[in-house]
Amino acid sequence: MYTLAATDWWIAGTNMAVAVGTAALAFTAFLTARGESRRRSKEERERATAQARLVIVDVREFPTVTITNQSELPLLDAQVVGLSIEQRREMHVVESEHSSVIPAGTAWTWEVPTDIVDGMSLGPEDQPIPTIRYVDAFGQRWERQGGFQPAEMVTISVTPDRRFTMDIS
Repeated sequence: MYTLAATDWWIAGTNMAVAVGTAALAFTAFLTARGESRRRSKEERERATAQARLVIVDVREFPTVTITNQSELPLLDAQVVGLSIEQRREMHVVESEHSSVIPAGTAWTWEVPTDIVDGMSLGPEDQPIPTIRYVDAFGQRWERQGGFQPAEMVTISVTPDRRFTMDIS
């Protein structure tokens, strides 16, 4: 039987220490890269939502709906898709024409057609809350109802060859 000499133990111990150190270094590099990736994702998400939060919709003088782009970037498209009456918990689906590009710092207005206004039968205390959909300068689709925070739109489509696909752009 062969026993290890003192120098053999020293070499084996050194190799083990190097292996453990290498594994620890690789693990530390992995954690650092993952943290950096998450930070970049968070910054990118913040950048994407920054413009969306600066798109305001209001109905100060009904039947005029105003979409205001208070950001420094243009909106590529906007549309009014609903008017709700919170007091009566009613939602009226409407479909305005699509806006053209709404430049930075400007507004786009849409007059609600009279047949829709008549169908809503608004009382004196009723204030319609508009829901809009719009595309920001980065091509991301958003939906916003009144003064609530904008929500990113996700498109889910089902195809015969796959279960489903999600398009978050």
